[in-house]
Amino acid sequence: MDEIFDPEIHAVDKDGNPSLNKDGSFRKKRKDAGGGRKASAARPASPAGKVEADRRARYVETTAGTLQPLAAVLSIVDPVDGFCASQLVNPWSEVIADLALQYPQVAAALEKAQMVGPLSGLLGVGLMTFMQFGHNHGKVPAHMATMFGARPRTEIEQILKQRGEQLAAQAEQRAAEQDQAEHVAAYQEEAREHVAV
Repeated sequence: MDEIFDPEIHAVDKDGNPSLNKDGSFRKKRKDAGGGRKASAARPASPAGKVEADRRARYVETTAGTLQPLAAVLSIVDPVDGFCASQLVNPWSEVIADLALQYPQVAAALEKAQMVGPLSGLLGVGLMTFMQFGHNHGKVPAHMATMFGARPRTEIEQILKQRGEQLAAQAEQRAAEQDQAEHVAAYQEEAREHVAV
């Protein structure tokens, strides 16, 4: 065999020995084996690919922002369904974003939804307010209210009680200070009268 084994161009078996063809010659490495694939994967994304990735991320965010309040509203009707819906927001957002990249009609609908985006924030605050007052009056259970950022009634009552106690303590302290000031003033007046005699 005239050929000399070169590990850069010739293949090896699983034990590290030179791999041979049927005719006894050294088997050459495949062009796509080894570093070739890694080098192509390490290539930076093209500007067009980055723009598309940015658009997709924007579509995912817009879709999630639209679906999340709907899942929240559903949880008022049924907490279990609401929880399940909130778990499905991300998968649906990903799928709809992919559709928007392929179908201009879906992309246009998402662009419109993005312009309405701040309204979903308003809906979220309105929903939290509704849940808080609903819970305050016994219409919404505590566990559901806290899911929307509302405070349990017992916690609010405890805060109000503590504030009341603090105000009462401050009033007592002011009264004691005023009483002491009156005693000092009376003592000083009595002392002046005594000196004058």
